[in-house]
Amino acid sequence: MIAGQKSRTALAGIVALALLAPVGALPTVEPAAEPAPETAAEPASLARFEARQFAPGEVVVVRWNGPQPAGSLEGRFLGREFRFFETNAGAAGMIGIDLDDPLGPATLAIHCENGAGGKDLVFTKKLAIVDKEFPTQELTVESKYVELSPENQKRTKEEGVLIRKAFVRNTPHRYFREGFQSPVPGAQSGRFGERRVFNGVPKSPHTGADLRAQTGTPVLATAEGVVIETGDFFYLGNVVFLDHGYGLISYYAHLSEILVSEGDIVSGGQILGKVGATGRVTGPHLHWGVKLRDTRVDPFALVELDFDALLAAP
Repeated sequence: MIAGQKSRTALAGIVALALLAPVGALPTVEPAAEPAPETAAEPASLARFEARQFAPGEVVVVRWNGPQPAGSLEGRFLGREFRFFETNAGAAGMIGIDLDDPLGPATLAIHCENGAGGKDLVFTKKLAIVDKEFPTQELTVESKYVELSPENQKRTKEEGVLIRKAFVRNTPHRYFREGFQSPVPGAQSGRFGERRVFNGVPKSPHTGADLRAQTGTPVLATAEGVVIETGDFFYLGNVVFLDHGYGLISYYAHLSEILVSEGDIVSGGQILGKVGATGRVTGPHLHWGVKLRDTRVDPFALVELDFDALLAAP
């Protein structure tokens, strides 16, 4: 996929499941304090799920087809809450399946305020999370990135606080209005989920996509968003973090130049910086990562879902 080109993957290749009848309530709802949840007349038509597959690293779009506004809906999946937002087709929300999430059945619940007859409604659906194999990649880097000095340990700890602060943001505003795009035209040299071994030492799984490109290649924003953090980090090198709204955060690492500032509102396809080889690298490339409500997801899960179609009026 070339930079600036949105995916138009046919929805025939996407998993689509209808929501089953409501069977239970969210753990946070106190039955004694609230009216008993009521079932809807046609629960199967109220919600649909769209994803490449239900596996670690995937993004799931939850589309609500009922008349209730997004503000009256709350979702919960694997103990994590998620919000809904308005689209031309009604309310929708997004969830991520983390690399460490358990395999097998997982309950997704939607709590709807002021449903039929003014009573609250709770719908549940079990999604079957399937296993996904990830290869192992062995890399050689400067020893200082494997055996950290006390100074670098202190630095990475301080930077970790900033990174964590960025990843847990959950802005109730949808900046992205259209589909997502790859930030550079390079082929993947490192894939999401790969088990990394640096200088013979196993490290954390790769939580982004590495895109091969020459130094100086423009790096584009995957979608509309606001710049929430920039800087020179020990592992990530020169990096830009974007908040796209509703817990969706993207970041662009190892840049040779940063061309935006914190607080800038950027459009999809806008230049954020240029490809480089800063931080822990073996050569020039872009590390592109995405977090959704602090879950690690494959950036290309966003690109390959046709958001233009998913969020448009039917």
